[in-house]
Amino acid sequence: MATTASGWRGGGDRVPRMWTHAAEDRLLAPDPALPAQVLHLWHHSRSIGPERALALAVLVQAVADIQRFRESGLPHHRVLHDEAAAWIRSEARGWPFAFANLCDAFDLHIGEVRAALLTPRPRGARQAA
Repeated sequence: MATTASGWRGGGDRVPRMWTHAAEDRLLAPDPALPAQVLHLWHHSRSIGPERALALAVLVQAVADIQRFRESGLPHHRVLHDEAAAWIRSEARGWPFAFANLCDAFDLHIGEVRAALLTPRPRGARQAA
């Protein structure tokens, strides 16, 4: 099918010539990032990206479940508390949002955070802000 000077094909087909050719896959593929580049962006970014915000939200939710439901006698509260405590005690690192991985990502000392969250407090004692 012949094209006109304006780039349109002859006949009833009104698709511009430039739209008929897809870009090569190699041109559309992003360049791979080195681990050091990813770590630099993760630790030195002024804004909090969605991945980091999600990681922080997971950690904050576990802390909230431990603190709010520590003394609760309600079964569904105990389940939330016990699941959060098991996650905090775990040494697993196979999941990106594992407790140990999140502590590393936020430069937190795993043992200190674990002790602060899992050490029983006397009744009525409040945590220092």
